[in-house]
Amino acid sequence: MQRFLRDFSDFMDALKLKLAALPFDRQEFNYEMDAKFFAVAEPIEVRDAAVRARLEVVRRSDTVFEMHLHCEGTLTIPCDRCLGDLLLPVDTDYDFSVTHTGTDYDDDGEGRVTLPAGEPELDLEPIVRDTVLLAIPLTHSHDADECDGKVIDALARHSIDEEPVQESNPTEDVSADPRWDALKDILNENNN
Repeated sequence: MQRFLRDFSDFMDALKLKLAALPFDRQEFNYEMDAKFFAVAEPIEVRDAAVRARLEVVRRSDTVFEMHLHCEGTLTIPCDRCLGDLLLPVDTDYDFSVTHTGTDYDDDGEGRVTLPAGEPELDLEPIVRDTVLLAIPLTHSHDADECDGKVIDALARHSIDEEPVQESNPTEDVSADPRWDALKDILNENNN
């Protein structure tokens, strides 16, 4: 168990990019993530994962970095309908720039990250995780014929599609809403 924790810790440390050490040209970094990487991600349960991330970094100046993140692979998540394993392909990109001059960390979600000048490294973990998780559609389910049949049958037995409709007997004299009486009178006059 200690070996796993150290390896995972090493992996998480590798996601911390030391900006000052980057040369003034294009650099490429590659990462591979499994389900352990996504284990802290609530509310989406990732049961298994095999995702590769490639980060290209271009250093423009002492304080400005342009980054392109490409993530590709698969996630296994629960189907919304039957809760069975759903294999979801992931192929997504995120372009962002990092300015290393601020006083506070700020990720505006629009592709601009400001890192405090005194912070020596950019933590890529939340950026990579969010990029992959945002590629998951809001509703994710198998095609209807691929869902677990036993679960679908159980859902059908316990679901109510609509409220029961009371059938009216035309021979019964049901007191009507008096507001409709005026309309009925107009209808009767037109029929006569």
